[in-house]
Amino acid sequence: MAIKDSLLVPEKGHVVQSTINYYLDPSKGGATDFYPQTASAFRRKFEQYPVQVTDIRGLDKEEFNLDKEGFTFVQHESEEKEFADDDEVKDRLFREAADILKGVTGATQVRPFSHIIRRERWEAAQNASDGKEDDELVRKKVPARFVHVDHSYGGAEEILRVNVPDEEERERLSKTRWAIINAWRPIREVTRDPLAVCDARSVEESDLVGVIAHSPPPLPGSVQGGSMGKHFETWSVKANPAHRWYYKSRMTPQDVLLLKIFDSKRDGRARRVPHTSFYSDEDCGDSRTSIEIRCLVFWENESLE
Repeated sequence: MAIKDSLLVPEKGHVVQSTINYYLDPSKGGATDFYPQTASAFRRKFEQYPVQVTDIRGLDKEEFNLDKEGFTFVQHESEEKEFADDDEVKDRLFREAADILKGVTGATQVRPFSHIIRRERWEAAQNASDGKEDDELVRKKVPARFVHVDHSYGGAEEILRVNVPDEEERERLSKTRWAIINAWRPIREVTRDPLAVCDARSVEESDLVGVIAHSPPPLPGSVQGGSMGKHFETWSVKANPAHRWYYKSRMTPQDVLLLKIFDSKRDGRARRVPHTSFYSDEDCGDSRTSIEIRCLVFWENESLE
């Protein structure tokens, strides 16, 4: 029994060797824009780069926070157990995400604007793309196996514009500090394709490359989980040996990862966190199932920058 338990619970400071997908220059076959949920998205070319990913399980949670590394882990028991009804997910999980973020950050207002539930493996999407034209849809929600930040600084401004359509309200909210923070949690225990996050302090601004994402059309009769806009700029990331990667092994539905996508503050705190799912020799079991909720976060009592 002791041997089995030691395999299930990695030692403190456990390090995983992996190869992750970074930005590839267009001259070498990379892309400056992409179309999520199309066959072409699963044929994108990247620079494959070896990295070490440190397991934070067992480390002091105070070692990581949103304003220093750009991410943190919190414990929370959700009311939602099935994650099957979209309206219930938005009602419960959006409210819970807002409450968690207010408690952690002291924000005066949190507005969840989009969510995605991933239930299938990357390989399933690649297989579904076989024989399809680049622009044909592949409706597979899978872990993203490439290093990215959901929105660039300019892309974040577009998200604010789309999701706060009232011009007067948007102008008021954009005069004080605001951010985009994602709340990511498993639906079942994670045994493959864990999510890795990169210490924001180890990422130079010059490592970030703007790449335009073109949103696919919604399915007929579907309910949107929020609005990302039709076209928005993301960041791809150039490989850099200085990058410091972390993950938490065997995450459960009670483990919530908060990661910062954008922050209007320019006072030296973390403003963005590259992240990616990754493969390792320790992967086993069923497909990873997880939910990610993207939130606009406002501090109406703090200065913009």
